[in-house]
Amino acid sequence: MTWAAVSIADKVDTVVGLFAAGERPTGTRDPFGLRRQAQGLLRIIVDLPELTGLEMPVAVDRLLAEAREGVGDVPGAAEAPEAWRGAVSAFLLDRLRYLFEQRGFAYDELNAVLGHAAGVPDPLDARRRLEALRGVRTSADFEALAVAFRRVKNLSRELQGPAVDAVDRLTEPAELELLAEFDRRSASIREAAAARRYDQAFRIASGFRPSVDQFFTDVFVMVEDTELRTQRLSLLRRLHELLLALADISEIVPKAES
Repeated sequence: MTWAAVSIADKVDTVVGLFAAGERPTGTRDPFGLRRQAQGLLRIIVDLPELTGLEMPVAVDRLLAEAREGVGDVPGAAEAPEAWRGAVSAFLLDRLRYLFEQRGFAYDELNAVLGHAAGVPDPLDARRRLEALRGVRTSADFEALAVAFRRVKNLSRELQGPAVDAVDRLTEPAELELLAEFDRRSASIREAAAARRYDQAFRIASGFRPSVDQFFTDVFVMVEDTELRTQRLSLLRRLHELLLALADISEIVPKAES
């Protein structure tokens, strides 16, 4: 484990220091080997269990911030002190995507797991989500849920402000069933995700398919009644946020479309 920690620290310092000084790889130009350094850094974290026998979270954004603090002021740097942050995050996220592409993950799987990332996600955690998603995406229930989730995602955006907790206006059988399914499944999904058992979390989430289908068949969400509309949109918002914590499954392309 010591060698891995030292190697990670060295590569993070190199990448952050050069980015802070305004150095960027562009096209074929990469005189300091930043792409190689970044690939090595990410590969160690992604393969940490195989390399060290440890499965543990690695907060890359925190490593970057601490490395930047250690670098301090950079004489002659043309950019503002914080200008490096967005650039180095985008660079590492691109390198992480490339690494997973080389390992055979599909573009829609990468969009689902990495597309909505703020900053640089834990590379090993991203690997576990991708592996679980690839394992479950072929099931009929999950594929149908992924299609329906596009509508869930789009409608949830219609809600102005945060979701409300009130459900007293939800009386249609289909919406009551979806609400009951949410209550039954949400805690189990969060518990499985917290333990990084993403295959289990995705399987539990697949169970939403019948109730989501029935909801969209029987319920008109955008009614004129403001209170009722808000409660229906809030239910969809909560479902959207629950599943988005695993991945943006609306990005998954059904076999018929791929």
